[in-house]
Amino acid sequence: MKKIFYALVFTMSFVGIIVSNNAFALNNAILGLRDFTDLDALPEAMTCRKIIQGQYGHITCRLGFPDETRVLWDSQRGANVRIFTFQNANCVDGECYIDNRQVGYWNGELKPAIPFGYFIQTTSDGMPVVYRHDKYQEYSSQNLSYVQVGDLLHKWLRRTGRDEEGANRIVGAFYEGGVDKYLQDKKGGNKPSAITKVTEAWCNPRMDDECYINNEPVSIDDLHKYLPYVDEDKVDAAGGTCDYPICYDKNHKPVGLRR
Repeated sequence: MKKIFYALVFTMSFVGIIVSNNAFALNNAILGLRDFTDLDALPEAMTCRKIIQGQYGHITCRLGFPDETRVLWDSQRGANVRIFTFQNANCVDGECYIDNRQVGYWNGELKPAIPFGYFIQTTSDGMPVVYRHDKYQEYSSQNLSYVQVGDLLHKWLRRTGRDEEGANRIVGAFYEGGVDKYLQDKKGGNKPSAITKVTEAWCNPRMDDECYINNEPVSIDDLHKYLPYVDEDKVDAAGGTCDYPICYDKNHKPVGLRR
C-alpha cells in the first residue's frame, strides 16, 4: 500500500522544530536517544509488551520516550503540523491505522501505542513488534519471531555502547515477561513449533478450520504465527495469487495471509 510509506515522506518534509522539551532530552540521555524525530538514530526494530491497568490495557512499543507533542513546519503543506511521540492505532481485521494512514498489522485485542516513524507487525509467534519505516519491508518479509526482534534491539544497544548486561536489562524492560523471559527465549526455551521456514501452506476450502503448514495441521487462527499479513494488491502485481486465507507468489510458494 502506498499509504504505508507516507510516514517517510511526512518526516522528510519537515524543515524546522518549533517546540522542544528539555525533560524529554534529559530522560533520553540515559539511553542515548536525543530526538524522536531523528529516525536514523533510533533502533531499527523494537519489541512491544502489554500494559494492563485494572480492566483496561494496551500494547506499548516505546524505548524510554515520554509522551510529547511537537509542532513542526511541513514544507509540502506550507503549515505547522502536530506530531506525537506515540499515537494509539485503531486496528480492524488486522490492519492498523492512525488518522487514515496505515501503520502496519496487528490482530490482537489490545490497541497498540505506536511510536512516530514506526510500523507495527505481528511476529511469527503472534507477538507485537515495531519496525522503523525504512526497515519495515525488509524485516516484515522475514517473518521474524519475537525473540529475534529482541535480538535486533539487543544488537543496536551493543552498537551504541551498552555492555551485555545493560543491553539485556534494557531489552527485558520492553519484552513481554521481562529480562528472564528474554534470556530464556534466546536460549531456545520458547519455540512455538518445530516449523522454522514455511515451504508449503494451504487450507481446505470445504472445511472451516483445516489448514496445513509444511504438511503439519495448524489451526486457521494460528496461521499468523507462521505467515505475515500481506497486501493482496502487491501480491497480484508481482504475479502471485491469493486463495483465502493464504497468498502465494508466482511460483505458488506461500508468502503471507490475505485480509
